[in-house]
Amino acid sequence: MAGKGKASKTKIKDKKKSSSQTSGTTIKDEMIENPDTEPSIETAPESVEISEADTGIEVKPEPPKLDPVTKLYPFLINSWSGECLEGVPHGFGRCEFKSGTVYVGNMSYGLMHGKGEIRLQDGFHYKGDFFKNSLEGHGHITFPDDSEYEGAVVDGLRHGQGHFTQGNITYTGGWKCGVRHGTGIMRYSQTSFYDGQFVDGKENGHGLRQWDNLDVYKGNYKNGKRHGHGHLIMRNEQEEYEGEWIEGIQNGFGINTSFVNDRKTIYSGHWLNGKRHGKGHIEYSDGSIIEGQFDNGRKVGSFNIQRSTGESVENKFDNDRSSPSEDQSELENFNSLTEKELISTFGDALMGGKEAIIRNIARCREIYIRYSKTFMDKKFRLIHFDKIFLDYEISHMVPVTRLYPDDNSNPLSFILFRQFAFYLVNAASLLWPEKELDTSIQYLFDKYLNKPPSNDTGILLTDECRDFIPHFFVIWENCECKMTARHLLQLIKKLQLPFKPKDAITIMAEYDCEIPENIEREISFIQFSEAMIKLIIRYKENVVIEKSDKMVPLKLESEGQLTVVQSGVTMSKTDVPASKVTSQNTVSDVKCDSGASTRASGSLLQTISNLSDNEEAIGKSTDMLNRREIYTFFNEYVLNKWLEWKKILEITKEEKVEKIYDISGLIVSSKTTINSAISENTL
Repeated sequence: MAGKGKASKTKIKDKKKSSSQTSGTTIKDEMIENPDTEPSIETAPESVEISEADTGIEVKPEPPKLDPVTKLYPFLINSWSGECLEGVPHGFGRCEFKSGTVYVGNMSYGLMHGKGEIRLQDGFHYKGDFFKNSLEGHGHITFPDDSEYEGAVVDGLRHGQGHFTQGNITYTGGWKCGVRHGTGIMRYSQTSFYDGQFVDGKENGHGLRQWDNLDVYKGNYKNGKRHGHGHLIMRNEQEEYEGEWIEGIQNGFGINTSFVNDRKTIYSGHWLNGKRHGKGHIEYSDGSIIEGQFDNGRKVGSFNIQRSTGESVENKFDNDRSSPSEDQSELENFNSLTEKELISTFGDALMGGKEAIIRNIARCREIYIRYSKTFMDKKFRLIHFDKIFLDYEISHMVPVTRLYPDDNSNPLSFILFRQFAFYLVNAASLLWPEKELDTSIQYLFDKYLNKPPSNDTGILLTDECRDFIPHFFVIWENCECKMTARHLLQLIKKLQLPFKPKDAITIMAEYDCEIPENIEREISFIQFSEAMIKLIIRYKENVVIEKSDKMVPLKLESEGQLTVVQSGVTMSKTDVPASKVTSQNTVSDVKCDSGASTRASGSLLQTISNLSDNEEAIGKSTDMLNRREIYTFFNEYVLNKWLEWKKILEITKEEKVEKIYDISGLIVSSKTTINSAISENTL
């Protein structure tokens, strides 16, 4: 036993280093404390970590497993400026790929990882976070079209919150897989934007949209279109709609409110494809109300009419026209025109045309509003009445100034809607005096006004020329707002303007075919202004053509010999400037047969020359107009000379000489000049 115990102690002593470290007590200490206890050598010792210092043996970490893509690097990478590990880029450096792509940043075992910057050959540029060769985290992207994005990126796509800029367009909000998704603000300009929800790149859900003209829509969207309940406010048209929408069009129940000449009209009812359809009622500013059925925007069937006095009557409609009634008192102008206003405006002589106006009241208002919109303040003026009769070619029958119902001939004077109706009734009575008034008014609508304009070639009321109206009005007002075709020809003659009388007559004949046969026909302000603008354009065109007639195209007389003929001077190839020598495949800057051309960028002459082969384009297109050139020409050659004549008039009046007649603003004496003025301009 003693030997056995000794042997046990020897083995325990050899295992001293592997004793338990958790108890802090060695096996020998345990034997001293418990001498009667014999430790068992069969008990396995606890596991012990053996460090490199204890064993003296170097332990190498297991090499990382490289991404399979790194095996292709010999075929993909041209150069790497940083360190390598396991044969692949590792650490910070610059990597140039054979495709032209350049990466500068951190690499981890051959993969772009961490902060970095990459630029593709097509212009794509990204600077930000990378994760194992993927653009992921936060970064800034510049696309090939110079648009930019800064924000969250996942797997190379815009995903999360970010800000996008493309020219003047910006978007700030949520993204999903590269498209707008979630809540965000899309700005198209300083005043045009959409603030709301997006789904898969399109407006979906609730949003607020404002346009540059300050029109506003607030409501629901679906697939980028107004869909569901929404409220649209159109400021320029002074109109709004609140109700149901389907794919961007009013469908379902809705309320439409409009203001015309500060008079409020409210329609409440059903809509179909943007038009009133189904049951509805209209309330007018005077308190009158009509209620009935609408079909495709028109009143049909029986309608209940409640007058502003509270009295109710029934009336039938056929295709938006009121059916004649035996009781004439039942016909009420329910479009904001009371019976009293009609009587005071029309007078007893024209009251017979009231029914015809009521039957066509919708078309009247449509024309009235459409022409009013050509002015910034959306007010209807006498010049608009002229334009209507010129566009529908009614002026070929009688000068439009003869159709005025009163002495007012100021083209800028305002005309209310009821006055406009009165003008139409008066015009119909003068055009067809042999017919009954109701029949003549209906004929005016059926023959002309219910159809599209047949001669809408005017340019005075376009955006390009509207600003010239005050300048032309200076001359027109001094002519007491009256002028004939002869007066215009005299004006051209006495002011020595470079216009051909024949051209002036041709232009005036566009609106009045009788003028070539009778130059005593009256013309309106718009005819006078249109003629002056078109004469300026035609003069500019003729100047260019005359210049082109002096030029002869380059001629190839023989191989290696090139001559240019200009104003009778022949130059050899060596004399011709290099800029004038063109190859056979080059189009000459000079048109010799069909017109003239100039390459002055932005010049009126260039555009006119491009259109010179089509003479109709002068009257039909405003693209040719260079406002500065027309404005300069008018001020220098027309208005200044006119002011000189006006000054002569004032001096003449002060001297109190013989009686002076003012013919279109021209000063002529009663003895001599008036006769010569007429004889000199007789065609």
